[in-house]
Amino acid sequence: MRRFFYPAICLGMLLLAGCAALPEAETEGRTVSEMLDGPLDTVSTVTLYDWRGGEEPIEAVFALLYDIDARMSAVSGESEIAGLSGQAGTPAAVSGDVFGLIEYAKTVGAETDGAFDITIRPIVSLWGIGTENARVPAQAELDAALLSVGYEGITLDKAASSVTLEKAGMQLDLGGIAKGYACDRAAEILRNANVGHGIIDLGGNVYVLGTKPDGALWQVGIKSPVVGENGYFGVAAARDRAVVTSGVYERFFERDGKRYHHIMDPRTGCPVDNGLLSVTIISASAAQADALSTACFVLGAERGLAYLSALEGAEGIFVSEDLSVQVTPGLRDSFRITDERFQLVD
Repeated sequence: MRRFFYPAICLGMLLLAGCAALPEAETEGRTVSEMLDGPLDTVSTVTLYDWRGGEEPIEAVFALLYDIDARMSAVSGESEIAGLSGQAGTPAAVSGDVFGLIEYAKTVGAETDGAFDITIRPIVSLWGIGTENARVPAQAELDAALLSVGYEGITLDKAASSVTLEKAGMQLDLGGIAKGYACDRAAEILRNANVGHGIIDLGGNVYVLGTKPDGALWQVGIKSPVVGENGYFGVAAARDRAVVTSGVYERFFERDGKRYHHIMDPRTGCPVDNGLLSVTIISASAAQADALSTACFVLGAERGLAYLSALEGAEGIFVSEDLSVQVTPGLRDSFRITDERFQLVD
């Protein structure tokens, strides 16, 4: 097992706060996806603290990650998701976890008035953001692609574990939720192996397992959403929680002086333009945090905060272009700003 040491940053979004007191960590990092835009197309890292039980839990986690990536990729022709996208109008049986994830994604879509929509793939493909083919589509292209978008067009048959895409040209993309689901399953594997202190970092989707070995809460740094910066603007204390951020700094391209980022509004087919730079969701469920970080970004600060305030178990941090920060009430005592350029507002 490989061991890595981080003099300034512990892991992913985790800040230095308290790192010096941690015992030596057992860490394994791998790139799971072999192709761009796979569900796990960034480096995935698993770290166990104060663990002497061998490599089996980490190997089991990576076996799981490879399996999820293979079955839930929108771009691999052999995946279950890509297979669904190729036979619109025809029921297709899928594995139980894929069915459950699509079912949950459809529920989130309904609850957020379509702000989260896993049928967004035709729009994502048109823009090509994050690839060498990134471009600004013509409005006629967007209008045509939008005819294939809409979570309402997904029909589910639980008894048969089958999914039907009712609209011609419909394609699914679980990129906004599969990584979170993988985090949840990985955490389950570690718990079942009696791992008490650990961190799962799937390319920015972070899950902190238990507490630090000394019993203190993990201090999770929230990345600055200012493009080109690698530091953190705030820290949230957490245990057994997922911390997931969606922001404009992650993937983007520029044309004629305008920046186009990868977070698409399923209702317009264009990058969201509502004054937000990032949204971070903290939840016991990484799948929920993953989906809601996108949904709340699309909803905007006012509607997103209202939605979270009425939802039990999920908290949010919203950063606007003027670097003002709004948080849900449940984070008032566990989140603090560390960069004076950012200001907490009501």
